[in-house]
Amino acid sequence: MLWAKLFINIGINAITALTGITNGQLLDRPETRQLAREAVEEAVAVARARGVVVDGDPVEKVFQIAAATGPNRSSMGQDVDRHRLTEIGAINGFITRTADTLGVPVPVNRTLTALVETLQSHY
Repeated sequence: MLWAKLFINIGINAITALTGITNGQLLDRPETRQLAREAVEEAVAVARARGVVVDGDPVEKVFQIAAATGPNRSSMGQDVDRHRLTEIGAINGFITRTADTLGVPVPVNRTLTALVETLQSHY
C-alpha cells in the first residue's frame, strides 16, 4: 500500500511542483504524461528489485488519480508555491537513493529530485 501511494506521488508531485500546473493539467500534454510514465516506471523497477510485488498498472493509476483530482494542486506544488521545503527527499529522492544501492538506473527521478532541490534552495 505504501508503494502504491509512493507511485502516485512519484508521478504527480515533482512535475506539478516544477511546472506550476494542477494535477489534471499533467494529462494535457503528451510530454508531461510521458515524464510521469517514466518516473513511475523507474519507481516500479526499484520496487521490483527490492522484491515488492506490484499489482495492477501503477502508471494508469497515476493518470486516474490525476484526472480525479484535476483542479487540485499537489502538496509539493503547494509547498513550492509557499516557498516551503518539500518532501522531494522522501519521494523521488527515496527512489534515487534506493536505486543507487540496487544498481537500478533512474535518470528521470534523479533529474526531478535535483530540479526540485535546486528550486527550493533558491527561495
